[in-house]
Amino acid sequence: MNQQKILIIGASGFLGSHLVLEFHSHDYQVYACGNKNTDFSYIQDTISNLIKIDLSLKEDRFKLFQFINTNEIKNIIFSVGKVDYKSNKKKSERNNIIPLVNFITVFKENMFHVKPRVVFISSVAHRGFQNSTNKNNLISEYTNSLYKSEFSLYSDIKKEAHTIIEEALKSTVDGLIIEPASLVGASFGKTYTTNSGLIKKILKGFPVLSGGASYTSVKKVAEGIRLALEKGTHGESYILGGSNLSMIEFAKMVNSNRKYIVLLNSITRFLGLFNIVLSNEQSKLGIRYSHVSSEKAIKDFGYQHSISDLQSAIDETISQIKKANP
Repeated sequence: MNQQKILIIGASGFLGSHLVLEFHSHDYQVYACGNKNTDFSYIQDTISNLIKIDLSLKEDRFKLFQFINTNEIKNIIFSVGKVDYKSNKKKSERNNIIPLVNFITVFKENMFHVKPRVVFISSVAHRGFQNSTNKNNLISEYTNSLYKSEFSLYSDIKKEAHTIIEEALKSTVDGLIIEPASLVGASFGKTYTTNSGLIKKILKGFPVLSGGASYTSVKKVAEGIRLALEKGTHGESYILGGSNLSMIEFAKMVNSNRKYIVLLNSITRFLGLFNIVLSNEQSKLGIRYSHVSSEKAIKDFGYQHSISDLQSAIDETISQIKKANP
């Protein structure tokens, strides 16, 4: 039986490296794409071929087209983009918007032998911040009104990127969008994850913030993305969330034997205002409940996530942190 081919753009990143393993373990032939300084050594046994390009450069667009066409790749995951929490808008746009526009332009300017199906990785953060601190409010694909626009470089950049993707899906590209919530889990290569910094602080007994999030196993999100590629509907956007917890509840999963202090919102805002420990961006997010529903993903392709999945992700992260800092 011929293996299906998949190209993962951003394969060396936190989520991207988990996607490499997820698709490899399900008998896909995995191709990897990263920038010219990318280290693929820690996933090289699971990839069939790789290309190193800089998608922020126009001249690399044709190289990507040739790679896709020559290898007859029918499936692509686009997982590119990192927002600078210190409000560096120019850098954030270079890392998010420019590569995305150049990638979509590849589809506009070229004729593929077989037009690939694309899963774009967005973020639930493109919906903005919650209107209130009510932890019972769940944002889903059907209830955008729970969120409001408020200055936030992170959500603004993600919203701009999400809008570009939606327009491309209407006219140029066959595919769908995935919006992961707050990812947790051990990483490959570099010791970093979305929430490893938070877990490190909790292990050291730092005070926690008053808000909460949908803390989500990165392995389960990678599985959900595979299911979305195989069974999801063209043009749809799916939220992949996890366990909706307050930060104090999350902290107790990290270490149940410690007593934690919850910072007052006024103190959190002060720290963020002067960039003490927290950026202003992080302080805004930290006092809100960003709880989500994955009802559409559950219904359309059977996405699943349990509290035990989150606990495993936390335990694996703690183990990695301890190995890196014995």
